Amino acid sequence: MRRSTIAHILRLSAIMFMISGVSGMALAESASGSSGPSVSGPAANAIEIRYYGDVSCAHCDTFVSAEAPMLEEDFGVSLQIEAFDILRSERMDEARALLSEYGREYRIFPVLFVGNNAYQGNSEIAECSRVGRH
Repeated sequence: MRRSTIAHILRLSAIMFMISGVSGMALAESASGSSGPSVSGPAANAIEIRYYGDVSCAHCDTFVSAEAPMLEEDFGVSLQIEAFDILRSERMDEARALLSEYGREYRIFPVLFVGNNAYQGNSEIAECSRVGRH
């Protein structure tokens, strides 16, 4: 099974949000008889990401500080990032369990979950987020 890149997922997500936002607003308007949109705001188009890393290390969190803002700008989406300190044993256990659900073993942190994909290590995360950028 071919794994999608973060950039590819974001591009598809942006398209899906635009489509669902338009059809969702049209459906809500026809049901309520209202002419104004009922679905709007940043929360309506946020892509959820779970990020497990050393939250006190600026070098370890390059995705959160550098890659995520560029992806938001490039694809016109909002990323809702939940960051967890992987150095806490319960968060490490949580990341390992999630990776297992994705059919992967823990190798290195940080660990990033987006859509049906899991990425480990700064190199893999950075490589996948750059693919497909214009």
